[in-house]
Amino acid sequence: MSKHSNESLYWLIMQLSHQTRANLIKLAEEFDLTGIQAHLLCGMTPDTLWPMQKATLLLRCDKSYVTSIVDNLLIQGLITRQEDPRDRRIKMIGLTEKGKLVRAKLFEKTAALESASDLPLNFAERRLLRQLLVKAIIS
Repeated sequence: MSKHSNESLYWLIMQLSHQTRANLIKLAEEFDLTGIQAHLLCGMTPDTLWPMQKATLLLRCDKSYVTSIVDNLLIQGLITRQEDPRDRRIKMIGLTEKGKLVRAKLFEKTAALESASDLPLNFAERRLLRQLLVKAIIS
């Protein structure tokens, strides 16, 4: 049994998250992004406009902070922002071609990090962990 066998699942997930966060922040910096900017780019769906509220829910932070993040991504040419034609009060954001490219590169590099990581899991265990995490996140 591991030294963590008596710890809660929640605590173990938090520890894994903190272990990977530093690598992801370094990766984001390669693209002149902050970790949270990279999180938004990777969370967005290419060729789909999102209401700003969806970005607020994804990032789980204050609307004014999300506006600041979006403003910075706009300046970098990674996203667009426009009014919803049905309701001008709603601002919609979408990835630009440059944003799609950076998003794809971020995913490529995270895949490389995953395969190079020191997680002592074989392919089947990694696949199972991925499936379980997707299920937990979508719920």
